Amino acid sequence: MSAAQVRVSVLGPMELTVDGRPVAIGAPQTRTVLALLALGSGSVVPIDRIIEGVWGERSPRSAVLKVQGHVSALRKALHGAGAAAAAAVLVTRPPGYQLGGEGYCCDMDEFTGAARRASALAAAGDAEASCELLDQALRHWRGPAFADVPGDEVRLHAARLEQLRSIALEDKAAHDLRRGRFWAVLEDLGPELDSNPLGERARELVIHAYLRLGQRHAALACYEAGRTLLQDELGISPGQSLQRLAHLIRHGAAPGVEAGV
Repeated sequence: MSAAQVRVSVLGPMELTVDGRPVAIGAPQTRTVLALLALGSGSVVPIDRIIEGVWGERSPRSAVLKVQGHVSALRKALHGAGAAAAAAVLVTRPPGYQLGGEGYCCDMDEFTGAARRASALAAAGDAEASCELLDQALRHWRGPAFADVPGDEVRLHAARLEQLRSIALEDKAAHDLRRGRFWAVLEDLGPELDSNPLGERARELVIHAYLRLGQRHAALACYEAGRTLLQDELGISPGQSLQRLAHLIRHGAAPGVEAGV
């Protein structure tokens, strides 16, 4: 009999499923415990780290017992999903707990693994395969990472994942730009600029896409919007690459797609 498939999805609202069936995670602190275990990526997560991740510096005296209770609740939820063997993916290993093993998967690990392989393919000169792999990696995202999970430590990890997602989006857009898929660049990076308007690399890629589509005025407007935001929010000017690009646009030049883009 094959092992049950336990999946934790964190690239969006957190979900727990067993063989594709949703499992109720429970209280907010239970969600945080599950998130911290998932962040361990198959390694043992010490109970002290879990306590700090759930309560920070204000942990109760009964914190160890409370963590044990949350882990027990997760095991019961897995068992109650109809696959008793699923509980084997959450085991006690001193000095804490480990989530992983046969039958376990997490969209975070799938995304980061695919992004690393895509980077290696790009470095080896296989831009086509790299772009396809990045597209697959980005499909794991359903919304902001750990969208409904409380805890400062989880939020820090969420920010790191969001940064990796932005890099993957920009890398894919750079590949698409070189392949002449200009509308794909705008479709992918338009929402990215809405949520992260200070991202200069994304803005530069969008400007290049507008130029390749013959929309010089839109390209210049995109630059000016970024320049104004940087000045108003941070009190700085755009980087040299963006400034050089704007200079070429204003003087009627047709800049090429640079390798650094």
